[in-house]
Amino acid sequence: EGIRDTLYMTLGSTFVGYLLGLPLGILLFVTSSKGLKPNKIIYGIGDFVCNIIRSIPFLILLILLIPFTRLIVGKSYGSTATIVPLVICAAPYIARVVESSLNEVDSGVIEAAKAMGASTLQIIFKVLLVEAKTYVRNRRRWGIRRYRGQIRLLQMADRHHDSNGCAFNSYFPDNSESRNIHGKENRSQEKIMDFNIIRDYLPLYIKAFMLTIKIGWIGIALSLGIGVISAFILHFKIPFLSAIVKVYVELFRNTPLLVQLFFVYFGLPKIGISISAEACGALGLGLLGGSYMAESIRSGLGAVKLSQTESALALGMKKGQLFTNVILPQAITLSVPAVVANLIFLLKETSVFSAISLMDLMFTAKDLIGLYYNTTECLFMLVIFYVIMLLPVSILGSIIEKKTRYKMFGD
Repeated sequence: EGIRDTLYMTLGSTFVGYLLGLPLGILLFVTSSKGLKPNKIIYGIGDFVCNIIRSIPFLILLILLIPFTRLIVGKSYGSTATIVPLVICAAPYIARVVESSLNEVDSGVIEAAKAMGASTLQIIFKVLLVEAKTYVRNRRRWGIRRYRGQIRLLQMADRHHDSNGCAFNSYFPDNSESRNIHGKENRSQEKIMDFNIIRDYLPLYIKAFMLTIKIGWIGIALSLGIGVISAFILHFKIPFLSAIVKVYVELFRNTPLLVQLFFVYFGLPKIGISISAEACGALGLGLLGGSYMAESIRSGLGAVKLSQTESALALGMKKGQLFTNVILPQAITLSVPAVVANLIFLLKETSVFSAISLMDLMFTAKDLIGLYYNTTECLFMLVIFYVIMLLPVSILGSIIEKKTRYKMFGD
């Protein structure tokens, strides 16, 4: 039954996600400054929506969308209800993949179609989408499956609660009087949001934010190192090592981070290997990210046109010169969109660290909600801090992608 539900959620989300993401990606390309019909207002709105949604971890988005999910399917739980936030979370990612794939189509092909009198719709459906198939195919193993483990997190009771709803394993003091002051009295006044509570909780969130940033970027640095080495091994097809890397990539890309963290944190001590929660979080994030980075960089290396290699060899370049001066610069440019998407994904995955008792942003929010019942304020601060952490990465990544793409194609 669990396998059936997972397949139902994944396939259903993928289908609907593409129905929304594909048109959105085409719209972003067409209305961009270098598109067929430039429109700053439409592109700005679409770009802003994609950046904001991509900056919110799935677990948080799942909670925020509960009213909308109830409106659509009539309930907020179950496999069908889970498809709604999955689709909303995945559609912007698909849109970015489609947009970046369309941007890599040779501008000469588009100009030739215009010269032949093709309309905008004909260019989109008979030229752009046809030419972009290769790029989309190289990136189509995208991230709906990244959220499947997080869905299960909501179904697991990671803490026990007393009759008052207070967590036994909380890192914050069990203060019944404070709970009454901050919770019941405020709710009796029917305040939508109490900014005094936000002010009181701010130091806790800042401390959790710094810990989340620290572990997240250590894990990302580790993932980049693993990804580059693994990609080179796969590209050069080094005997024996390439087989090991293939197994590693498939194993870690097809298992949720939550399961990997449980294995490292709770499983390794059984064989005498014990590591701290912080080290476990960074290691788990690095191993998961390394598998995604490896495929992103490898696909970039493989996407360099054969004619480039043949031309370099015809000019008398040695293999080392060919790789460092021809293949690698183009591969970096082609890999930027996928690498940026993986950076955002890995930072969002830090939301599952609370499962191993790390006092990150998610852990802090859950504990404060359990203690004082100030759900609105806690979730508001949680979203704000994740947006602060992820939005600059998303915007900077888009800028770098455009700069490298224009430098490569010269327009």
